[in-house]
Amino acid sequence: GAWRRAAALRFLRYRSVAAWATAAATFAAAFGALAIWSISGVRAQADQKSEIGSEELSLDRQPPDALRS
Repeated sequence: GAWRRAAALRFLRYRSVAAWATAAATFAAAFGALAIWSISGVRAQADQKSEIGSEELSLDRQPPDALRS
């Protein structure tokens, strides 16, 4: 009856709160890892940028000829 509906609504509310908390924690962890990775990548690339130049972008988009053949 009514108590079962109330219990179901309460369960759904708690489950959605838990799902939102899990999604927020996952997003925060992924965002933090991405920030750390990008910062370390920028620091590593700052040393190599004079050597590599603009070839880096084209290498990311298409494989070299040895891999393509």
